[in-house]
Amino acid sequence: MSVKCPACGFDSPDGALFCDFCKEPFKKKAPAKVSDSEAVQELKKLPPEELIKRVPEELLKELAKEEQLPKLPPYFRALSWAFFGLWVVLGMILAALALSRYKARQVPAPGQDIPLGQPQIR
Repeated sequence: MSVKCPACGFDSPDGALFCDFCKEPFKKKAPAKVSDSEAVQELKKLPPEELIKRVPEELLKELAKEEQLPKLPPYFRALSWAFFGLWVVLGMILAALALSRYKARQVPAPGQDIPLGQPQIR
């Protein structure tokens, strides 16, 4: 006997946890239902200052550590843009050199005059 997938209708062998075709799980876990108990209702009524007092200090310190970004020197941003600009200018110079060498190597078509002083490369 095989198990039929509810998503795509493919028949998978017995005991399979996922569909062999679409990989859909056969047994889905239902999301846990959160019930608003009396304690939760009471906490919702409290102002934020009072809620913070009820949170353990260690948890607050740990959350503060996770939210902090590493501090960079103030000149780092300007330095990074200058470095980027240097690479852009260098790339443009190299592209211009490559283009000028390419144009210098072009041979005029037959019947065109070769300018004086220009070597003819074939």
